[in-house]
Amino acid sequence: LRSIKRCLHDNDSFIFKNIRRKIKLTDEQKSFRMYTIGGWIKENIDFKRVVYSDEARFSLDGPDNFMTWELENEETTILRPMRYNKGGSVMVFGAILFDGTFLIRKIDGNMTGEKYSKLLKDDIIPKVRAKYRNKFYFQQDNARAHTCKKVKKLLNKMKVQLLIWPSHSPDLNLIENVWRLLKGEVYDGQEFSNKQDLWIKIAKCVEEFGTKHVNFVKSMYDGVVDRYLKVYSNNGDLL
Repeated sequence: LRSIKRCLHDNDSFIFKNIRRKIKLTDEQKSFRMYTIGGWIKENIDFKRVVYSDEARFSLDGPDNFMTWELENEETTILRPMRYNKGGSVMVFGAILFDGTFLIRKIDGNMTGEKYSKLLKDDIIPKVRAKYRNKFYFQQDNARAHTCKKVKKLLNKMKVQLLIWPSHSPDLNLIENVWRLLKGEVYDGQEFSNKQDLWIKIAKCVEEFGTKHVNFVKSMYDGVVDRYLKVYSNNGDLL
């Protein structure tokens, strides 16, 4: 697989394209993104104390972001191949900190409010507090499992300060860049026939992440205000 990629990359007749699917935002959603970013800047939030989090799915037969080589200037219909491992996957929850600490946990089945509240209470929040004490913001999206009454009550009881988060805003979440980097390493020249082997590779890559990519993480945090200001100047639309 690596040899094929190298040959295609070195061939001037081909270009490497990332097939992107863009989220369509309503005017109301764009307006709220601008309002939220303006509030962050006005509040002078120290983003180095923001813990970014999200779930990600790792499929047995490769990452969900589909990339392909095609002949330059040739109009073709790109057909995404069917999954040959029946769509088996591993769901994980992750949280990233400014110092490169990457907390990742395997989730059995889909994330629920019960699973999420237990994960935060017994594992994630205590580990974050060991780093920041109470001086941190916790970012999460507006998925139902994250915003149910049980989770709200828990976070209020634990006095966790949440970062107000606009819906449909993966471009604002730094952990999306981390997932992209991690998936590149997990799937680099390797195929998986079962979930256990896939999880072992994920865990191995995460174990090495803190030492290999600490400068990458810090550079993301250093540039996060500029990223948010670009969204603001783009009238709230996605980058």
